[in-house]
Amino acid sequence: MAGKMKSLIKKSLQENPFVYLIIPAIFVCGFFYGTIGVHKLDANQTRDLISFVDGFINYLPTASIDASLETRHALISNLKTLFYIWFLGLTVIGIPLTMVIVFSRGFILGFTTGFLVQQKSFQGVLVILMTVLPQNLLFIPVLLIAAVSSISFSFFVIRGKFAGKTINLSKRFIGYTFSFVILGLFAVLSAFIQGYVSPSLVKAVFYFT
Repeated sequence: MAGKMKSLIKKSLQENPFVYLIIPAIFVCGFFYGTIGVHKLDANQTRDLISFVDGFINYLPTASIDASLETRHALISNLKTLFYIWFLGLTVIGIPLTMVIVFSRGFILGFTTGFLVQQKSFQGVLVILMTVLPQNLLFIPVLLIAAVSSISFSFFVIRGKFAGKTINLSKRFIGYTFSFVILGLFAVLSAFIQGYVSPSLVKAVFYFT
């Protein structure tokens, strides 16, 4: 299974090397603009967000978190994102929408990180390390690989249409879908980390700080 996945990625890299550069660049741009977005908040918006974050941090040490519910929410979100990217790869015209998803994820992560660091300094860094970083260390690579696979498949279909032939479309579709099944497994693991690992870490850290 790992060998087949490696083969699919290698073939995709050979066919569309620029996609492997563009997608991470789009994510980084989204992250960068997210951090800039923090400085665009007005005083009322900043005050409301600080109040929310303070309440969240103060609640953490004694919070009773439903890990299964948190995991379920994360799982639904992760799998829906992968499904949308998979589907957009089939539509051909979904290439820009896939890029928007990647940019948006980067923007949200950048905004969250930037705000916490700017407003809560050390506490903000702790929140990022405990609640943001663990699951995203796994899911962000999954997201980027999914986006690359989606756009690469779209280009494959486009080339086939211009060439006037199917060029093993059914075989490529099976490989494309198989890669998303594998990515889905990692998305599930990311959801479990978010639901069970992150809350336990953050409660332990803030209980003693």
